[in-house]
Amino acid sequence: MTDLLVETALRLLAAAQATAVTPRDRQTVAIARAYLAGDLDRVDVLARDHLAEHPDNDLVRRIAASARTPGKVFA
Repeated sequence: MTDLLVETALRLLAAAQATAVTPRDRQTVAIARAYLAGDLDRVDVLARDHLAEHPDNDLVRRIAASARTPGKVFA
Protein backbone atom coordinates (compact mmCIF):
# COMPACT_ATOMS: atom_id res chain seq x y z
CA MET A 1 0.00 0.00 0.00
CA THR A 2 2.75 2.46 0.93
CA ASP A 3 4.58 1.79 -2.34
CA LEU A 4 1.40 2.53 -4.25
CA LEU A 5 0.95 5.82 -2.39
CA VAL A 6 4.53 6.89 -3.05
CA GLU A 7 4.22 5.86 -6.69
CA THR A 8 1.02 7.88 -7.03
CA ALA A 9 2.60 10.87 -5.28
CA LEU A 10 5.60 10.76 -7.63
CA ARG A 11 3.27 10.69 -10.65
CA LEU A 12 1.40 13.70 -9.29
CA LEU A 13 4.68 15.49 -8.61
CA ALA A 14 5.76 14.87 -12.20
CA ALA A 15 2.54 16.51 -13.37
CA ALA A 16 3.07 19.37 -10.91
CA GLN A 17 6.63 19.85 -12.16
CA ALA A 18 5.40 20.04 -15.73
CA THR A 19 2.93 22.79 -14.87
CA ALA A 20 4.97 24.73 -12.29
CA VAL A 21 5.77 28.10 -13.81
CA THR A 22 7.02 30.13 -10.87
CA PRO A 23 10.25 29.52 -8.96
CA ARG A 24 8.14 29.13 -5.81
CA ASP A 25 6.14 26.30 -7.39
CA ARG A 26 9.22 24.58 -8.82
CA GLN A 27 10.97 24.77 -5.44
CA THR A 28 7.93 23.33 -3.65
CA VAL A 29 7.88 20.38 -6.05
CA ALA A 30 11.62 19.80 -5.58
CA ILE A 31 11.21 19.80 -1.80
CA ALA A 32 8.31 17.37 -1.93
CA ARG A 33 10.22 15.08 -4.30
CA ALA A 34 13.27 15.09 -1.99
CA TYR A 35 11.04 14.26 0.97
CA LEU A 36 9.45 11.30 -0.81
CA ALA A 37 12.90 10.08 -1.87
CA GLY A 38 13.99 10.14 1.77
CA ASP A 39 16.68 12.77 1.12
CA LEU A 40 16.00 14.63 4.36
CA ASP A 41 19.25 16.62 4.35
CA ARG A 42 18.28 18.02 0.94
CA VAL A 43 14.79 18.79 2.22
CA ASP A 44 16.31 20.76 5.09
CA VAL A 45 18.60 22.82 2.85
CA LEU A 46 16.00 23.49 0.16
CA ALA A 47 13.25 24.28 2.67
CA ARG A 48 15.41 26.76 4.59
CA ASP A 49 16.24 28.66 1.42
CA HIS A 50 12.65 28.50 0.20
CA LEU A 51 11.12 29.65 3.49
CA ALA A 52 13.54 32.58 3.69
CA GLU A 53 11.89 33.92 0.53
CA HIS A 54 8.39 32.48 1.03
CA PRO A 55 7.68 32.28 4.78
CA ASP A 56 3.96 31.87 4.10
CA ASN A 57 4.34 28.48 2.37
CA ASP A 58 2.68 26.22 4.93
CA LEU A 59 3.14 23.08 2.83
CA VAL A 60 6.93 23.46 2.74
CA ARG A 61 6.98 24.35 6.44
CA ARG A 62 5.09 21.13 7.28
CA ILE A 63 7.28 18.97 5.03
CA ALA A 64 10.41 20.45 6.62
CA ALA A 65 9.08 19.91 10.14
CA SER A 66 8.27 16.30 9.35
CA ALA A 67 11.73 15.76 7.84
CA ARG A 68 13.40 17.11 10.99
CA THR A 69 11.39 14.93 13.38
CA PRO A 70 12.52 11.28 13.34
CA GLY A 71 9.58 8.89 13.16
CA LYS A 72 7.10 11.63 12.38
CA VAL A 73 4.95 11.07 9.32
CA PHE A 74 3.90 14.05 7.25
CA ALA A 75 0.33 14.97 8.17
